[in-house]
Amino acid sequence: MNLQNFKKIKLINSGIIYIFYIVMLLIFPIKEYVSSSLVSSVIYMFIFYGGILFLIISKLYKSDIQIKKVIGNLSKKNELVKIFSITITLVIFSVGSLLSSLYFFNILFPSIINKIIGFINEIPSNNITLDIIRSVFLVPIVEEVLFRYLLLGKMTIKLGIKKSIIISSIIFSILHINFIGSFVFAVVLSLVYLKTGKLILPILIHSFNNVIAIFLKWLEKFIPTTTSLIDIIKKGILPFKGFGLICFIFSTILIVIYIYKLWLQLDD
Repeated sequence: MNLQNFKKIKLINSGIIYIFYIVMLLIFPIKEYVSSSLVSSVIYMFIFYGGILFLIISKLYKSDIQIKKVIGNLSKKNELVKIFSITITLVIFSVGSLLSSLYFFNILFPSIINKIIGFINEIPSNNITLDIIRSVFLVPIVEEVLFRYLLLGKMTIKLGIKKSIIISSIIFSILHINFIGSFVFAVVLSLVYLKTGKLILPILIHSFNNVIAIFLKWLEKFIPTTTSLIDIIKKGILPFKGFGLICFIFSTILIVIYIYKLWLQLDD
């Protein structure tokens, strides 16, 4: 990581980008809940992400940093295999950790879980094209530049690499539903970025992860209506039964080994 680049970027101006992103991130789900109009959702989406990308690119340009060099490119064929393997492992862990957390929360606070699931079920489903454009193309680029490049880079100057990875990953996970899965996801992508020195791999892993998430989301349409999300949580189908449990444990072991191996290589 070239820390000299981040010294050129003013923290106050960068903070404006994050404030804008967080505010719009909070408004977007409400907008979708209130109105399911495809046209209004598309317009709002491009204003939101288009505005964020414009602010990011203009900020980098003023700091004499080329966005192409920040993102980089795939230089090795085996990097695609790495992207696939890391993403699959993260998805299995993420789903397992989410259902595991909900399973235990359902035991402790069943009424709260029922209300949360009920609220989620009432949110209108997006057009799949809209989901793909936003989650596969726009979100990965915006979030990786914001969290893995700008935030991680600026914090590293003050706090060092290891503390910056942890804090930036916590901030990232707070803005996402699955706290544990999102935190581990952010840590892994931070390590991938630091190891390669380019954002293209974290962006593609993030994008592929969202492709799988969209697939699972739309797969629900083919699940019998008698199998509700609450039933899955109460029965613990994925994390506590057979093959799902094995996959969850195996993915956890792989992620721990991967993080530990790369963590030891960090200079702090």
